[in-house]
Amino acid sequence: MELDLLGDPLPFNFSLKKEDNGAWVAHVHNGAEDIRVDDVEFRNDSFLLRMPLFDSEFRGVLLNDSTIKGEWFNYLKGPQYHIPFVASAHTDHRFPGPSNGKTRVTGTWETHFSMGTDDAYNAIGLFEQHDNGRATGTFLTETGDYRYLEGIVHNDSLKLSCFDGSHAFLFLAALKGIALSGVSAAETIGKSHG
Repeated sequence: MELDLLGDPLPFNFSLKKEDNGAWVAHVHNGAEDIRVDDVEFRNDSFLLRMPLFDSEFRGVLLNDSTIKGEWFNYLKGPQYHIPFVASAHTDHRFPGPSNGKTRVTGTWETHFSMGTDDAYNAIGLFEQHDNGRATGTFLTETGDYRYLEGIVHNDSLKLSCFDGSHAFLFLAALKGIALSGVSAAETIGKSHG
């Protein structure tokens, strides 16, 4: 699935399965995190998925047997707050393009967000890069973390994202010398540049 965050596609993986009792169940995948979603409905060409714990839901239309298009409503932001989405079946990668291991990001990274602004803050990036170029990790801040991020390393780029029903995070960075430099977009805080 891809959420359209201010023009930047924020991808995340989920799976749908019809259980023996006829009920549909979804699983949202973020690194080691697996969020089970029991409130899933298909009615004719309509799709509805209500996220647990957070007051948000996906409302969509089945365009064909492998594509759902619609909007994600985050009611914590207001009754009409929504973001467009497109979901495609049989896609197991989070980001398009091949992963590779040319750039190494495994380790601990001193991180600065929104440098030179009143909103500037520091964080610690913890990343693990797997043999196939898949990357996982998080950013630790004074107030918490950025959840279970997952993505890829491709050439000199690191791409990470996460979605849990309330938080939608996207991080895009490129290795320049010994530093990663990039941008972040988050549904919960709007777009920021780091």
